Amino acid sequence: RASLEETLARCRVQARQLEEKRVRIQLLECHIDEETKAKDHVAQKLQKVNTRMSTATLSGWLEKSNPKRFGGIRTWKKRYFVITRNSLVYFENPTDEEPKGRILYDVMISVDEVKSDKSGLEFTISRSDKERLYQFRCEQFEQRQTWVKALRARVPPQSMSVTISSLLRRQ
Repeated sequence: RASLEETLARCRVQARQLEEKRVRIQLLECHIDEETKAKDHVAQKLQKVNTRMSTATLSGWLEKSNPKRFGGIRTWKKRYFVITRNSLVYFENPTDEEPKGRILYDVMISVDEVKSDKSGLEFTISRSDKERLYQFRCEQFEQRQTWVKALRARVPPQSMSVTISSLLRRQ
């Protein structure tokens, strides 16, 4: 009788241990599935970024000023910019899927260096609707030249003629 109860007790302990192992295995399988999904998600994001970068003619970090708010104080935010086929887009990080903002070329009328900037690192983009003047700052003078040249090439010709004719009327 005692050996039968001991055997039953051992069997119950083994059954509990087997159940605990089964639960651990299920948890590990769930963890592996989640890890695989996370890796797949990262791979998809990288694929999108690689596609975006392969179609971009120019990309890199610039600082963009916010419109003067907060008592007229201008603040600068570092953003990752990409010149695409139809717009200048910017992201908080290069791996972000959705852009933080976009400036369409067809509303741009000019890209200008900021003459009052002693460092020679700032430039602006003016919009035809005069809704906003975008101001940017580069880390190096050569970088500013590259961005200004690339963006000027995307200003629609009719915008340039409007700008020139408005300048001629002022004289």
